[in-house]
Amino acid sequence: MSGLLAATAAAFGKVAFSKESFIVPFVSSTFTSFGPVYCNLIEGSCRLFVFVMMMGSNALMLAYFLDALEKENSSLMVTAISTSVNFVSTGIIGNFIFLEPVSSTWYGGALLTSCGAALISFSQKSHSMERDKPI
Repeated sequence: MSGLLAATAAAFGKVAFSKESFIVPFVSSTFTSFGPVYCNLIEGSCRLFVFVMMMGSNALMLAYFLDALEKENSSLMVTAISTSVNFVSTGIIGNFIFLEPVSSTWYGGALLTSCGAALISFSQKSHSMERDKPI
């Protein structure tokens, strides 16, 4: 969950701070009759709202990540899974929401990253099961 929330926070950050953000055309087309001063005020308010959403997503991400670290025996497994989910989610969000091109090399890298996280997870689980096995 923390990896997905981190990707969501990145998307909010891109919307809040990018010059190509869809906020500008939306505000200028919707509120043109209010005049340029109010359009700038509304645009700034929208960017501030999305910035607050980014900060909220980051706070939730950190809470979930710390909770996972507390519950699991291996910080490596938690970090690898969170990073893998973040990487894949960021690419998917970038491709489908922001229409960024994603190459087959990226998909190959995402697959390898996910496989690596799965290997770490299974390795850590089997290691902890062997350690906890009665003698």
